[in-house]
Amino acid sequence: MLLGAGAPCAFIPCDPEAGHEAEVEWGHAIAIIAGDQVRLSFFCMRSKYPEKHFVRFYPCKRQQAFFDGHIHAFAFFGGIFPVLICDNLKTAVLKVLRGKDRIEQEAFSKIQGLNFKAIFCNPGSGNEKGGVEGLVSFAQRNYMVPVPEAGGLEEINEKILRQCTFLNFTLHFQALIFFPKVVHLIQHGSSSFLNPERLHRLLQSDVSIDPTCFH
Repeated sequence: MLLGAGAPCAFIPCDPEAGHEAEVEWGHAIAIIAGDQVRLSFFCMRSKYPEKHFVRFYPCKRQQAFFDGHIHAFAFFGGIFPVLICDNLKTAVLKVLRGKDRIEQEAFSKIQGLNFKAIFCNPGSGNEKGGVEGLVSFAQRNYMVPVPEAGGLEEINEKILRQCTFLNFTLHFQALIFFPKVVHLIQHGSSSFLNPERLHRLLQSDVSIDPTCFH
């Protein structure tokens, strides 16, 4: 006897809204710069839909590098996501309160308050932004093997940017076979779903990035 056979099926659509949310994370890798082996941090941003990603190297994870990573990522995507999901990084969060409440660092609050909404994961719950957690491993396997080598940090970032552009296109092209909805995103770009005006406003703001603080 089969129970429920022929009964109507219900489902919950889980497709995220295109260009609405992105996830942010840091990773670590080894690189050879001017002949010296160094340990670097890399900033990752991944849009939840379409699954486009951005990676950029830095010598540290200080607040200036964190802000610089956001600005370069937004420029890469062609706009600013309304919502960003991230960990409770000290560069963004001064104190973790109950639930989702946070006391934010003043500089971070100033940037995100006018441009996007930050949603912070629960402590120890990296699974809440599992997509970008997977991107860290993906980047280490695809961009950092073999060990990247260049004369300077900017040269490495230019190589990584070219690889990001190529792999994003390749992965989206493969997705066409299974997800026809992606066709529109390939033809028009995810930036058509973002807000380029927010990006222009951020770039024109008084947020200054001092390269000397990276070292």
